[in-house]
Amino acid sequence: MWDSLNEIGAQLKRNKLRTALTGFAVGWGVLMLIFLLGIGTGLRNGIVSNAEKGRLSDAACNLRAWRTEKPYDGYEEGRSIYFSRDDAPALEKHFREIEHAFPVCSFYVDQVSCEGKVFNSAGQWKKVIGADPDYSIYVKPLRMREGRTLRKSDEVMRQKYIVIPSSIADGLFEKGESALGKQILCEKITATVVGVYQDEGDNIIYMPYSVVTTVFPNMEVYLNEIALVFDRKYNKKELQTIEKRIRAFFSPVKHTAPDDDDALWMNYWNQSSSESMGKLFTGLDLFLWFIGLSILSIGIVGVSNIMLVTVRERIREIGIRKALGAKGKDIVSMILTESVLITLVSGIVGFLVGVGLLFLVDWLMNTQGLGQISVDMMGGGDVLSLFKDPLISGQVGILAILTMVIAGMIAGYVPAKRAVKIPPVEAMREE
Repeated sequence: MWDSLNEIGAQLKRNKLRTALTGFAVGWGVLMLIFLLGIGTGLRNGIVSNAEKGRLSDAACNLRAWRTEKPYDGYEEGRSIYFSRDDAPALEKHFREIEHAFPVCSFYVDQVSCEGKVFNSAGQWKKVIGADPDYSIYVKPLRMREGRTLRKSDEVMRQKYIVIPSSIADGLFEKGESALGKQILCEKITATVVGVYQDEGDNIIYMPYSVVTTVFPNMEVYLNEIALVFDRKYNKKELQTIEKRIRAFFSPVKHTAPDDDDALWMNYWNQSSSESMGKLFTGLDLFLWFIGLSILSIGIVGVSNIMLVTVRERIREIGIRKALGAKGKDIVSMILTESVLITLVSGIVGFLVGVGLLFLVDWLMNTQGLGQISVDMMGGGDVLSLFKDPLISGQVGILAILTMVIAGMIAGYVPAKRAVKIPPVEAMREE
């Protein structure tokens, strides 16, 4: 084995420039393949990260009421539809798939203030949600920076407590100053801050449902959203079936047509978008693999051409080997080993350089803020990531190495078969 490797090494040294150029072509192809796959991973992570901002739990969605599009049961179209608080427990009772149903009322404020300091200028709105405390557990989990989320006792006792996003806390208070216990004025409600959650694009202020409906008595009338938590994650088709059943359930109560999807509809964007994004990412991965392998194939063609030249130059040697008893598989093994060695060594170098570049890109993004843009969502000053963690997985690395080995064998196969077919007598006559 070592003798064969030494012999191959000596052969490669005799043609240093040719070997180096061939190796460069292969290494460059592998480098581009790894870099493209890493960029694809970065795009995937960035899109998923942005989509996660403000999204609901995977097993939750919102049921919304809007306006009738069709006349039904003697009622004209164009009527506004609202829920009552009794509708939520009714859904839990009649649908085994629904574990929890939370009535949600919401309103917008253009400014939030504390002790005379105002956050947000006119026209920049903040959403205030009045919901059951379990909403932030089952529907939209919050990552707390300090303090706590709302509790059941807050709802029962109608405590004027408030949980605010970090963007508001940072805008109202000095760095290092705690927001807990401070009095915040939102519209007509002055509430005490009991928690600050890490704002990830949500930009939502949370209050107990009972407080909002007490301060705004008519808010009960304008209740047009119920948050649903299912017993498991359902796919888009299953959710569409549940949606039809819910419309049929409310049809005699709200006097809406069972097929009027404007009057009542479910927002299951999380589930349907996950399926769509999965298909998008699969297509992106296939496209990047195609581009990377196309570039790599140029290097493989170069290796194959070099091996054909090598066989031509060593035709006399091959004839002598066959005359001395070397079998066809020995000749094939010699050519394939040389081909795989050139491809593998060059590919590993390209692989390591590609991974190094991805680490460099990742470092620059984390330290210099590259690949991030600031956007003003309702006055929040949020940051979206165009790329995030543009690295490749270990599985992709192993697959890339296997690809190099297979490519080396393919590159050497044709020259190896040609070498086997050369008759020993004819080969030894070559000069």
